[in-house]
Amino acid sequence: MSKAAIHDHRILLVRDIAENAALASHYSAMTPTYADLNDRAGMRYSLKSAIAYIKAAARSWNDLEMLDDQTSESSK
Repeated sequence: MSKAAIHDHRILLVRDIAENAALASHYSAMTPTYADLNDRAGMRYSLKSAIAYIKAAARSWNDLEMLDDQTSESSK
């Protein structure tokens, strides 16, 4: 993979992490509202959504670390 392609891929991963973290924050912040309304279905949905977005961010983080490890090894 060329340096430009690696750079572009890194940027995409960082943006993906940020987007997923923002969505996780959004859904997580909705949970107390649903709790105040005693809406268990809403609570379950918001928590499951937050967890799914955190997991997606973590997968992208792992990909980013793997990419960084590969590029640092190839530059040795």
